[in-house]
Amino acid sequence: MQKFDESITSLNRSVELSWLQDFCVLTETRNFSRSAEQRNMTQPAFSRRIRSLEEWLGVDLFDRSAQPISLTPAGRVFLPIAEETLRHLAAGRAAARAAKNAEAATLSFATTQVLSLTFFPDWLRRVEARVELGPIQQSINTRLACEEMIQQGQVQILVCHANPGVITRLSSTNFEELVIGRDRLIPVSSQGPDKEARYSLFDRSAKELPFLTYSAASGFGRMIRARLEELAPPVPMRVVFTSQAVVLKRLVLEGRGIAWLPEIIIRPELAAGALVHAGPPEAQIPVDIVAIRRIGPDTAASEAFWDEIRAMAKEKYT
Repeated sequence: MQKFDESITSLNRSVELSWLQDFCVLTETRNFSRSAEQRNMTQPAFSRRIRSLEEWLGVDLFDRSAQPISLTPAGRVFLPIAEETLRHLAAGRAAARAAKNAEAATLSFATTQVLSLTFFPDWLRRVEARVELGPIQQSINTRLACEEMIQQGQVQILVCHANPGVITRLSSTNFEELVIGRDRLIPVSSQGPDKEARYSLFDRSAKELPFLTYSAASGFGRMIRARLEELAPPVPMRVVFTSQAVVLKRLVLEGRGIAWLPEIIIRPELAAGALVHAGPPEAQIPVDIVAIRRIGPDTAASEAFWDEIRAMAKEKYT
């Protein structure tokens, strides 16, 4: 029981990496003086470090009774373990440094679902045509979830729709934004038998309109509610489905109702006539597409990227 306690006590003591290196050198030279010279220290100091390793292990590693010294049976068992440990540590350090370098070169984005499918890939290609980019990490979620991600530092840049009338949780004192695109929310419907909109905001013959919309807390939901208050359409609108833009688009195509959809995801359907305008031009809602980041220093890759998209935005939107 005493030996077991002594073994646990020795393991609880710290072992130094340099002791393993000293041990491996000594197995090669089999001479304390030459080993100390290689390790750039005095022979007594080197001997103390070898003894410290032996005390930590609880065994003698070398037979010192003859010259040159030789490994004990315990030393022969421990040698490949020490060498493998040093190799693993060196490989681990190299991998960790490589990971750090890769992380520093990586750009992390949070994008809303609607922009991840359309705007973001094309925009990123335009940026890449101007500046070399490293690895890209993209997280796709709702606007509120994306805001939380950038607040918590999980991503560097948020790409989303924005409207001056919509309050977000990202204060201008902590975050900055650049306008990188333009879009519109357009009220649309599927095409009816007469080639006109199946549902229209100003169809006075309808008793009510089936309304496909966004959650009341979402940015799009708040924008549309404000626009409806301004328009005051004569026909009551009954909410029949609440979801995200991609889902609402499919439901509109199926003829399930009317919805305000981002133009960026419905251009082909509008051109083909599968979707048609369901309201006058004043019913449309202009929105910006913005890139948002936290104010303050970031990685060199992130700073270079932001400088480039700032220059692009200045060329196009100022």
